[in-house]
Amino acid sequence: MRTPRSRHAIGSPLPRPFVLVVAAVLAVFGMWAASGTAPAAATPTQATAGARPDFRLPFACGETWQLQTYQGHAPDDKKLDMYRVGGQTLGASVVASAAGTVTEFFEPGGLEINHGGGWFSVYLHLDRIDVRLGQQVSSGAPLGRLGLVGTTSAHLHYEQLYDTNGDDDGETDEMVHPVLQGTEYRLSPSGPFPRVTSTNACGGNPVPERFWVDTFADAPGYAAVDCVGDTSPRCAV
Repeated sequence: MRTPRSRHAIGSPLPRPFVLVVAAVLAVFGMWAASGTAPAAATPTQATAGARPDFRLPFACGETWQLQTYQGHAPDDKKLDMYRVGGQTLGASVVASAAGTVTEFFEPGGLEINHGGGWFSVYLHLDRIDVRLGQQVSSGAPLGRLGLVGTTSAHLHYEQLYDTNGDDDGETDEMVHPVLQGTEYRLSPSGPFPRVTSTNACGGNPVPERFWVDTFADAPGYAAVDCVGDTSPRCAV
């Protein structure tokens, strides 16, 4: 809130001729100073992008997926649709392509991760989301399961965004050409459509496989998504 400030006269007003002389002297002095060695005003510089995260294919280590786009994807060369090669797309587990924080859920079956430094990634068409808002995830951490939410053909819709306006959010008009595993992709609806094998979380810590079992007997349950081998309080039965 702005507080209005009043203007107060201090002392008696000066004679007009004296005021004019003083003004002329100050103007001449100002011209001399401008032509001298006075430092120039700093020029604002455009903020530079933070280092792009090491984005990996958002699927388990060793899985191969085909990257596609189509006419009208808008923009066709920045949005990726991913289909499993040599396996089932429907029901596949989607994982974080880089470490970050889950910041948003939206339709159809979508979520957004903030990776820091202005970078975001977006995942669509999940019929089950296994993370919560504000949750920090590592690269390769399970996010959810691919379904038919908002589509008749199972696939993962994936985007990378950089926050150019500084509002700490990734918007559609801030989408960039995605880089996965060190390769930038600018696909065309006419192809070719590359096949990429995931190197996500391949460093000796593979994403554990999970199974869902119906039972009529009492069984332990866990609040967290993945508690295999984890004895921390978050994984209490």
